[in-house]
Amino acid sequence: MINIKYILLFSTIISHNFMLNAQEYARILERSTEYNILSDEDVVIKENYKLEIKSPEGKRFAYFQEYIDKYRKIKSVEIVVKDQFEKKVKKLSKADGHEYGFNNSYEIDDSKIFIIDPDYQNYPYILEVSTEIKIKGFISLPPWIPRSGFNLSVAKSKLTIKYVDSFDINFREEHILSPKKTTEDGITTVTFGVSDLKAVDKNVRYRDFYENQPKVLITPLNFSLEDLLGSFRSWKDFGNWFLILNSQSYSLSEQTENFINNLDKTDKVSSIMKIYKYMQDRTRYISIQLGIGGFKSISTENVESNGYGDCKGLTTYMKNMLDYAGIESNYILVRAGTDAPEVKRDFPSNQFNHVYLGIPLGDTLFLECTSQTAPAFYTGSFTDDRNVLWIANDNSQIIRSKVYSIEANLQESVARIHLNDDGNSTMKLSIGNHGVFYDELMKYQSGNNSYIEEYNNSKFDYNDYTITNFAVDYVAIDSPIFTSVYDLEIIGQGKVLGDRMILPVNMLQSLNNYVDLDELRKYISVPRALTIIDSVFVDIPQAFNLFDIPKDVEVNDSYGSYKLNFKKEEGQVLIRRELKLKKGDHTGLEYLEYQKFWQKLKKVEKKKLILSSKT
Repeated sequence: MINIKYILLFSTIISHNFMLNAQEYARILERSTEYNILSDEDVVIKENYKLEIKSPEGKRFAYFQEYIDKYRKIKSVEIVVKDQFEKKVKKLSKADGHEYGFNNSYEIDDSKIFIIDPDYQNYPYILEVSTEIKIKGFISLPPWIPRSGFNLSVAKSKLTIKYVDSFDINFREEHILSPKKTTEDGITTVTFGVSDLKAVDKNVRYRDFYENQPKVLITPLNFSLEDLLGSFRSWKDFGNWFLILNSQSYSLSEQTENFINNLDKTDKVSSIMKIYKYMQDRTRYISIQLGIGGFKSISTENVESNGYGDCKGLTTYMKNMLDYAGIESNYILVRAGTDAPEVKRDFPSNQFNHVYLGIPLGDTLFLECTSQTAPAFYTGSFTDDRNVLWIANDNSQIIRSKVYSIEANLQESVARIHLNDDGNSTMKLSIGNHGVFYDELMKYQSGNNSYIEEYNNSKFDYNDYTITNFAVDYVAIDSPIFTSVYDLEIIGQGKVLGDRMILPVNMLQSLNNYVDLDELRKYISVPRALTIIDSVFVDIPQAFNLFDIPKDVEVNDSYGSYKLNFKKEEGQVLIRRELKLKKGDHTGLEYLEYQKFWQKLKKVEKKKLILSSKT
């Protein structure tokens, strides 16, 4: 029976380890944030804070940065710079700032980032900042996250929300004490506060960092954007608003209609794939934020005539072509990213940054419409296995996005190693990538030669080696499988000791490459279930015999399985490794149990092949 005192003690240790040994680059000494919600279209946000910048690494916190567009305006900014003794050095205002487009090369955008650089480098120093922002029309408000970045601590921070009684608001506090709430003269005031938040090191995964933050999420139950009324009383209400916003009439070009008319409609899957490829070949992705463009798609006519669109425009274009072909499809809203925090299904609000398409055809098919190269129905780690909002008329709901199974996420390697008598070797390595491992192809497609060379060199753990040749091969251009092929020269792969040569049984990638392991903070994570199969053929040098070969090993556990097998052939030995890991985050007592499983595997991989000299 587990001792409850031990559990409580261990929980305290784990909580402490979340911020263990974190460098403190900056510290918020005091901060006050006030949201004044005057109506369902008008908000004024006032902030006053005192910030200590402790080192050059904390410079990023010194910049005043604000997103601005037609809905969000900066009314005033005042920054006082003081030295470490709090003697005033200079004073800055809004006039000292500059506006920058997010990406002038690839975006059509009326939104900008406004930046003021205090331009002071005598560390440590103090910033005293006062700001006022006005928001006109909104469907969400910025979340309050007092510790907004890694390596930042907070001495004291307070949030005050003031709103008129006629305004319906919903907020959700996490890792924070319940608020104080008062009502007077038709104005409700809600106050939250935190103190003594330690800095967190950036080695912590962002998703874990975000989820463990004290924070307040704020959303209106009713909103109005460009005179279109909407509601967050339920996901169904928000989905209906999104559909109305993106239900404009459209017309396809004659060329597009002719293309769809000539398809064989009896095979819907084949038709979808051909329409998807048609869209990919004629468009490219850019980000567009014009007016209400954060939520409303540009027209299909504009996408066709210009040859570009953002995620909403390209998804709508694809949806319109499927509509014309008589194939039903649905928008899906998602918080995309490989390390994105989970959407909270019980808090209807704007938690999304991307849209793609779902097709209810037997098993639901998914289309990522912003990629010019991804095969149809491949979405990868950008949107997999998370809460997403399926948009349907009067039936929008949170569903789970596509989950790649332990069998689907397969990386299968075949290596042929030719050993020399001195322990040096040449290797021909072929790696087949399936499931989310296919994501790696995008690095090769988008990177220049120097990036690809640096990336490839980071994949191998050998002390001294050279990649003499590299290529990428497709199984089929419309299938999410690709093979990376390497020729390597490795110095000292075998270690010669007298009349013996010692070889590790694992001559490919370390087990640690497949998990997120932090022994200091006591957690281990397998973000996605996976299967690794390695087949390594080793040519025994002419001057040596195979002296000792380890016994086959099999390890089975609730967390996964591991097999290591050896087969001796004429002048050659085959080493086959198979690793299967289930998805999971393991902390606390479970971390200790997982560590036992992991140490078993690491112990097996320390085994050696021993060759003996013939002379």
